[in-house]
Amino acid sequence: MALHRVIRTEYNIYMFSDLITGGDLFSRLDSGPMTEIEILPIVYQLLKTLEYMHRHGVVHRDLKVLSPLVLAEKSAHFFANSKFAA
Repeated sequence: MALHRVIRTEYNIYMFSDLITGGDLFSRLDSGPMTEIEILPIVYQLLKTLEYMHRHGVVHRDLKVLSPLVLAEKSAHFFANSKFAA
């Protein structure tokens, strides 16, 4: 996934990226159970993302399974999309 443009206003930051067509993580989980092998890369990627954000002074205010967007069906890769605070 590529980040094409970032616009910063007084109160918001808008990021323009490739279209994400896999839906949110909640919908992926709702489509049936996942094995440990399927969920492990997702949990790992979430934790590494949060670690990176915290290290750079960004705090996630509303992390839940509706927040991460899945890049493709049955993919272990996602794009976190939600509310952040510095």
